[in-house]
Order: sequence, then structure tokens, then C-alpha cells
Amino acid sequence: MGAALTPNGPDLAFAIGLPPEKAVEHLRAKGLQVSEGWRTVNEAAHARAFTVAHVTRLDVLKDIQDELLRAQEGGHTIAQFRATLVPALERKGWFAHKGQPVRVPDGTPPDPETGELATYKRLTARRLQTIFQTNMQSSMMAARYRELMANADKRPWFQYVAVLDGRTRPAHRAMNGRVFRYDDAGWSTWWPPCGWNCRCRVRALDQADLDDKGLVPEASKGHLRASEVPMPDGSTSRVTRYTPADGGASFAPDPGFNGNPAQVQAADRLLVLKMPQVLPADLAAQQLRQVFTAAPRVDALRTFVETAREARQPLGATFAVGALDDAAVLKLVGEGAKIDQALPLTVEDRLIGGVKAGRHAAAGDALAIEDWANLPAVLAYGELLWDAGNGTLIYAAPALVPKGERLWLRIAVKAGTKVNDIRHAALVKRDDLGGYTVVRKAVPRE
Repeated sequence: MGAALTPNGPDLAFAIGLPPEKAVEHLRAKGLQVSEGWRTVNEAAHARAFTVAHVTRLDVLKDIQDELLRAQEGGHTIAQFRATLVPALERKGWFAHKGQPVRVPDGTPPDPETGELATYKRLTARRLQTIFQTNMQSSMMAARYRELMANADKRPWFQYVAVLDGRTRPAHRAMNGRVFRYDDAGWSTWWPPCGWNCRCRVRALDQADLDDKGLVPEASKGHLRASEVPMPDGSTSRVTRYTPADGGASFAPDPGFNGNPAQVQAADRLLVLKMPQVLPADLAAQQLRQVFTAAPRVDALRTFVETAREARQPLGATFAVGALDDAAVLKLVGEGAKIDQALPLTVEDRLIGGVKAGRHAAAGDALAIEDWANLPAVLAYGELLWDAGNGTLIYAAPALVPKGERLWLRIAVKAGTKVNDIRHAALVKRDDLGGYTVVRKAVPRE
């Protein structure tokens, strides 16, 4: 899928008007996350959650996300985006017209000690334009990443391409034309957009392209350094800076753009697919367990869970929490199930905060946030059972937050060719697990 080129770079409206399934998938796959400021949400969380700085009401966030999705699917312009969204924001007191104050009282009583009124920051036409351009560019480039990675065996060289006009940042101009392998660590840091209103892109090349154009690839290994960037409020933000071996100007994405959202999502499947191909089976399983239970992923999962709990309705957002190991695959195949074991195990927000979650809460068997966040460890190290009646895998482990007695988590997983997802999660007594067939005992923690 290509994008029409204009003097200002890729024409986003045209690109969005093309078959947009992959770009829409990226935007829709994000959950919703409130933020007191864009720097409070790290890049990994940005990859899995839609957030707008200072927008602290989930219904307002959902209005913005829904309109972005409609724009993505319908190829809408910024004018169409604003025309539909602004009235909704006005009704909720979240839009400031030109000349109106941006910060307004949030309705809470004054601080009893200082007498100060708490305020919130309303959106302006300029901010809506930035939100529109940044999210559309991010979704388009996420789709582009998956497209290029799918063909990386034939065109393994990726070239950074900047728009060379008067609005181009000097550092982005200096990156223009540089070539790295598709798996270079740098692409985890500087996949466009690399800042607000960044118009950069990436194109794939093969060896013949390099030879024809006289291009010499480089590697970021040994030339990437974390650095602290001073912010206007006196704080600092960490970015990853690349200093080329040829002495060229160093480059770092803007604070808040230090990452590759598409890679975070695509890597989950690539990881599950490729790990067993490059490592012995037992070591591959060990590595996958460690990846999915790593602290940064657990922190991101906790954010996903908290957001799902606060949302008024599920959004269909998912989070990868594990992978089918050999014991699970052998059992499923032995039972005649058709599966794709390269698909990660995922949990959908509706299980955590939807109607079904409400029923579990009323019944007193709902998981606490800590137990939801511990889900990767339950899948990686818990007991694995087989529910013959429903044809599902059952993962079980002691709950972290017992309610009056020592309860266990019962996690039911349904595997298939399109998705391997968690269908049921509840607290049960240990005796309630006795009717299942043991597939694998608990795995000792590494």
C-alpha cells in the first residue's frame, strides 16, 4: 500500500482512503488511558493505549478515539474530523474557541488551605489538528511497518526518508537517506513519526537498490545512548540518541516518541513465531516465559487493567499475556483442535471491565487488579489442565489477593486459527479444579 506524495510528504487523507484495514487495526487495538501529561505515559504504554495529554475523562477520550477511527476508515480531512468532534467536546465543556481561556475550573471546591481552584485544560483547534495528524501518521506508519516486515526476507534494508523543505527539523534532515537492516535496534527507537507533526517515512530496499544508488548501510550497535532532555518545566525526559560513526549529526526522537508502537504490537506475534525457530524448545519456552513476565510488560498490563476497569464500556482492546507452550499445543492437537500456535495468548478489556466482569463482581469471584496483572505468570508457571466438556485449556494458580479463604485463579483459554484468547477468569476453591485432566504441573520459576 503506497501513499501519494505531495510537496509536504505523504498525503495522509489519500493514504487513509486506500484499503485501511491494517492502519485501522492499529488504532482500534489501542485501549484508552487518561493522562495528566503526555510525558507520564511511557512509549510501551502508548503503543497499547490511546491517550491525549491532560484529557482525564474517559468519555472524552472515547469521543476523540471514535472520531479518529471514523476519519481513518472514511478518509476524512481534518475539517471533517473537527466538524463532528467539536460539538461533542463543546457539550462536555472540553473545547476552547479562539480567544476563550484554555484552563477552566474543574468544578471541585477550592483547596481548603490555599483557596486555589483546580483547573483542567480544554482542547483547542490547534491541538485537535496535532492530535489528528500525529495519530493518522502513527497509524499509517504502523501499517507500513507490518507491510515492510512481511517482505523483509526480500527487501531487508530500510531507509529513513525525511521531507526536505523549510519545515524539516535539522536532525530529521540529517537522518534522511541513512540505511539500516530491518532488525537494527535503531528502528525500535526512531520509527516515524519521531515528533509532533513529523512527516518522515521509511522505504524498503534490496541489495540491487543499494548497488544502483551506491548506498552503504550502517549499524546503530555501539552508537545508541540514553540521554536526558531538559523540559520547559524543569524536569527531564529520557530519549535514545544515535551518534553516527561517520561523524554526522546525532539524532533522537522528541520526548514521548522514543519508540516504535507498531513494533511493540507486531513483536508479540513475531516473538512467539520466531523464538522456537532459533532456540531449542526448552530454552525457547523459558525465554518466552521471561519476556511475558518481565516487569515493564507487567506494569503495562496493570495500566491496561486499570483503564478497562474505569471505562464505561469495553472498546475491544486486547493485550498479549503469554504463549501456548509445547504441552498445551500437544494437548490441543491431540484433541483435534485446529490452532495457530504462533498467535500470542491475549486478554480483551471486556473480560476485565465489561458486563461479564460485572457479573463476576456481583458473585464475589472477580479477580483483583493484582491478580489480573499477575496473569502472565499464571499462564507461564501455573498448572495446566484440560476441560473436556468445553474443549478449553485451564490455567490455575493461587490468587494473590484471597477473599476470606485461600482461593485459586481459574483461567480458561480457547485456542484457534485466528485468535488464542482468554474466555473466562474467576476465583474458585481448590476443590473446584478437581474435575479437570492434568496436562502439566506447575512450572518452577527460573
